[in-house]
Amino acid sequence: NKSNYYYKVKLEDNSVGWIFGDFIKFINKKPDSWEFLLKKAEITILNIQRFPFKPVSYTISTDNSKKFILARGTFYFSDGGDSFHFIWKIVDNDIKLIHTTGDYTEIIFNENYIIEYWPENYVRTFDLSNDNGLNILEQYLAGKYSSYSTMKMISEFFPASEMTDSGLPQNTKTKIDFNDSDSKFVVNFLSPENEKLKILQYEIKDGIIIPVN
Repeated sequence: NKSNYYYKVKLEDNSVGWIFGDFIKFINKKPDSWEFLLKKAEITILNIQRFPFKPVSYTISTDNSKKFILARGTFYFSDGGDSFHFIWKIVDNDIKLIHTTGDYTEIIFNENYIIEYWPENYVRTFDLSNDNGLNILEQYLAGKYSSYSTMKMISEFFPASEMTDSGLPQNTKTKIDFNDSDSKFVVNFLSPENEKLKILQYEIKDGIIIPVN
């Protein structure tokens, strides 16, 4: 309860310095426990913002294999609120921020890559083995990212490009139905009245998006 004092602290990278008590958070969990990693991610989320301070609204969850922690919410990188989806990977029993994207996307984890798809816009794959997670948070807070994606992209598909190539009307709507069990997805091109104009099917092999006959 000595929040008005300065404390000497040692960080995980072995750097040593002084910090005001109000900025210290205590985690009453064992460092090697799953609960500790979740709480650590939660504390990280609460600090993802630029000043002036604004409350962060978020939800946090995990995938079934417990190798990833997912957080959706509104984070303040500017004067306005931006919706983001943050992804941590569990590495050596610790969390490592590896990817950020818009909140309205869906994420599917493969052994070597991430599939990111927006149901009405596009599908992209990112190299999970490529470690682009270093200092993501610091670079975001410094305003050095102009886009959400922070991992190395492998492949991408934009329905709008196919719509143009097929000569479909500009007011055509698209809807992507993804089957994560076999990494295949169907792209439906719809009229404003939701009539199906064209259907295409794609699959993802080794992170590459390819058309299916």
